[in-house]
Amino acid sequence: MRVLILGGNGFVGMAVAKLLSDRGNSVVAVGRTVGKSKRQMPQIAWKSMDISRLLGPEAWLALLENIDAVVNCAGALQDSARDNVAAVQYDAMRSLYEAAKQVSIKLLVQISANTNGPAADLPFLSTKRAADEALKSSGIPFVLLKPAVIIGRTAYGGSALLRALAAFPLVTPLVHMEAQMQFAALDEVAAAVADAVEGRIEPGSDLHLASPETLTLAEAVAAHRQWLGLPEARPLAVPSFAARATSSIADLLGRLGWRSPLRSTALEV
Repeated sequence: MRVLILGGNGFVGMAVAKLLSDRGNSVVAVGRTVGKSKRQMPQIAWKSMDISRLLGPEAWLALLENIDAVVNCAGALQDSARDNVAAVQYDAMRSLYEAAKQVSIKLLVQISANTNGPAADLPFLSTKRAADEALKSSGIPFVLLKPAVIIGRTAYGGSALLRALAAFPLVTPLVHMEAQMQFAALDEVAAAVADAVEGRIEPGSDLHLASPETLTLAEAVAAHRQWLGLPEARPLAVPSFAARATSSIADLLGRLGWRSPLRSTALEV
């Protein structure tokens, strides 16, 4: 199979690109900046491109030439100097679906999320949900994969926030420390994508990926501290207003280009 990966140099995309290539597939991967990725995985055909600018099906046709399957790992946590959530997660995807239908793509695998939780109205989740519904109604053979918080050696979004909290010295400041969380291993998410591409998951599937174990936020952060080799730290309950003040500062810095793990979207989700 010749597979196009969107967001190929991201947290999930890199793992998917490597596994698909290792399994003998021909992989083309798209990312905004791909110089480092080319050096890390020269066996992948890398293309430097901002997919948020690919608006209208005609903008996708050249990229889809000779492609059998598309894996969408692209995403943006929150609007910033670099990111437009709606453009990346919905507008460009609608254009992709129209183009994919024109060229008869065999399968589109979309990495989404549980978009119906308490933070469902946030742009990060609402645009994913809208894109998922558009894909389901597009007529393209698809597999939707909705992992819980993904844990790997690198981090993004919710897992980056957990790692940042785990790194605090002496005490661990937490809001809603009894909140319930589930997780999915990055390697297993990549394996599910590869299984879908290779026909082991039936087209039309809409699957949640999560370990059956549920942890509180405090337990999850403590497990991260242990994983990082740090000593135990006492959890410290932080009032919501203090967390909102911190996230407001992080959001402002995000507008200047810094992707802090403490931004409001990560905290609220």
